[in-house]
Amino acid sequence: MKNRNREFFKDNGYFVSKKIFEKSEIEEAVKEGKKILNNFKKRKKEIEGNWPGNWGNEEDKNKSLLSCHNLQQHSSVFSKMIFNEKFLKIARSLIGENIRLHHTKYHIKPQNSGARLPLHQDYHYFPFKNNSMVAALIHLNDTSVENGCVCVMPKSNLKGPLEHIHDKSFYLDPSKYKIEDCVPIEAEAGSVLFVNYLTIHGSYENKSENDRPIFLVQMHEATDVRLKEIHISPDNGLLLTGAGLAPGMEPFVDLSKTYS
Repeated sequence: MKNRNREFFKDNGYFVSKKIFEKSEIEEAVKEGKKILNNFKKRKKEIEGNWPGNWGNEEDKNKSLLSCHNLQQHSSVFSKMIFNEKFLKIARSLIGENIRLHHTKYHIKPQNSGARLPLHQDYHYFPFKNNSMVAALIHLNDTSVENGCVCVMPKSNLKGPLEHIHDKSFYLDPSKYKIEDCVPIEAEAGSVLFVNYLTIHGSYENKSENDRPIFLVQMHEATDVRLKEIHISPDNGLLLTGAGLAPGMEPFVDLSKTYS
């Protein structure tokens, strides 16, 4: 029997799974996320994640996106989320039985001023040989176009890596790639959007009266290997599910024998 979810994901470059996480889990994550970002308030430059470059207009420069990497290093709440079995069951159905973590990230688009993100592929930030890299965006509240949800360009993953403008960041030429050609992903809290890193995606600005938080988990098939030694985060390579030794990786060495 064919895996319909995987076939859709392979053909379209994205897949939405509704309400994987319980309300209590989402509430706990929102509370912890705010606490973590508040701890960084005195070092605002470290959490300002607005997309750099000359892709936008003057209004975009006044918008904000707060961001923090590697949340599992700050709170076990997020460790539990990346090892949630319902979450990993869907991930396995799309990626395969053996999955490694690349990095995690927490985003908040502030109310009334949350920045939009230009259309881009994630490939150029951390290219992998077999292009198995997937971003799982865990929705921590209900999302809509009004509050800055993500949008995707279906089937764009089939085009392979595209030429990007490299100006402090990577983004696609706004004159050639239009957000109007994308599909907005409006989803309920607890739902997860899975996006292949070759899929063109971006997001809208937050014009609502509420913040829009998202917890992002970037992961890949366990034996896929990076093409460049870039973007190496804490816990990079951690097995989330299954097993597997990527080519070129050293096998585990029992250090206890070294001192016997």
